[in-house]
Amino acid sequence: MSLTGHRNCRAPQILINLLGNAVKFTPKGGEITLHVQGSEAGGVRFVVADNGIGMDAEGIAKALTLFGQVDSRLARKYEGTGLGLPLSQHLAESLGGGLEVQSVLGRGTIVTVTLPADCVIP
Repeated sequence: MSLTGHRNCRAPQILINLLGNAVKFTPKGGEITLHVQGSEAGGVRFVVADNGIGMDAEGIAKALTLFGQVDSRLARKYEGTGLGLPLSQHLAESLGGGLEVQSVLGRGTIVTVTLPADCVIP
């Protein structure tokens, strides 16, 4: 299965963003997993999970806004623009799919992306 079926499918960019976030927010020795599964409708669902720093509900809401950074102090520990999650969400939704974030502060984050069949080459 390939994730670039539709000429405008940006699944690879979504994966790069989500895996980059997982690496950035998971400490050395932590665990990151990627699970990819076809859907009954012919689309695809992928899940990026980590046991990194995690977020509470307020942090998730902030992380899903453009330029929203959970740690906005001047001396932030984590670098970035705050575009990874909102851009991934926008790309998934513009393709007719979706993005869902589940997270527990101090325990990790799970991001699930669903994409329609026209993003998949069988």
